[in-house]
Amino acid sequence: MGLAFRAALFNIGGRGQMLMAGAAAGWVGYQFEMPWPIHVTLAILVGMAAGALWGGLVGLLKARTGAHEVIVTIMLNYVAFYLVFYALSEQNLLQAPGSANPKSLPMKESVVLPKLFGDRYNLHLGFLLALIAVAVVWWILNRSSLGFRIRAVGQKTGLITSWGGGAFGFMRSLALVGPLTVPQIAAMRPTSRQRMQRLADELAAAGLVELVDNPKHRRSKLVRLTRKGETRYRAMSARFLALASTMGEDLRDAEIRKAAGILRRLSEEVKAGSER
Repeated sequence: MGLAFRAALFNIGGRGQMLMAGAAAGWVGYQFEMPWPIHVTLAILVGMAAGALWGGLVGLLKARTGAHEVIVTIMLNYVAFYLVFYALSEQNLLQAPGSANPKSLPMKESVVLPKLFGDRYNLHLGFLLALIAVAVVWWILNRSSLGFRIRAVGQKTGLITSWGGGAFGFMRSLALVGPLTVPQIAAMRPTSRQRMQRLADELAAAGLVELVDNPKHRRSKLVRLTRKGETRYRAMSARFLALASTMGEDLRDAEIRKAAGILRRLSEEVKAGSER
């Protein structure tokens, strides 16, 4: 999801992609009998392929029909959920033989990831694999030619900075509310103050914002849009409005309201999580 965001694409379909990946990896996990390293590796690769194909469907629809990725990924989350539920409820698909519940056969021992600190703790090898995946994605984005092309696409839109900061959202906060301190902007986003300070410095270097004295706080400067920043923000807003006008052409009012409600709940969950 973060990798797509660096290309200014908004992937809201992580849940559906994980469901499809889990179903595919689970099928490999109970269907085959292999030595441990081969079985685990195959299950992981099949799961990655299934998740990538499900996410790739969004890219195909966007490239061929212009369908917006936010709406498509949200809808595909529901499609993936009901597909997996259906497969787990059918004897000829993923459901365990003789079971009336939506569940599969148990995984073979040869595909279960070993625990790192024994049976007393649930932490298993998947934690280390996740760290390796983070390092690989970081290398792809920051050290490879593919990552350079991904970042170049995002920066070309003007919505994403060179390191992945959301320039449009930052400028939109200033345009709607007026001059704000960096901690205030971080609380509105919500994200870390350090991330917003880095973004403020980068936008200031580009002449899009400026730091001015704060009459209420001597040390905390106010950030405000410059004339150049206001012009850039209006241009980006117009681009968004033009895009939004084409997103709902083939959608009914009820579908748009449902998608808006889902996005609102996601925003509230993210905000609640940041406050805990």
